[in-house]
Amino acid sequence: MALTWDKILEIGNPNIDNQHKKLIEMFNVLINACSSGKGQAKLEDSFNFLIEYSIQHFSDEEAWQYNIGYPEYQKHKKSVYLT
Repeated sequence: MALTWDKILEIGNPNIDNQHKKLIEMFNVLINACSSGKGQAKLEDSFNFLIEYSIQHFSDEEAWQYNIGYPEYQKHKKSVYLT
């Protein structure tokens, strides 16, 4: 079950939107690998991507929200860091 990007998912920040697109792309790579019996071989790459992606994405997203004065900034920050 592949995911597809839809413009309705865009938030208007090209950097964040491109990161979201990359996440969907990587999900599809893993799903395709699993469908062809090669999921195990892609698992480590997928986990490494998710670790790096999460660190960069949430840092970028948080900075962007702060810079635009996003009203839910503190709530979002707490939910990301579980504090």
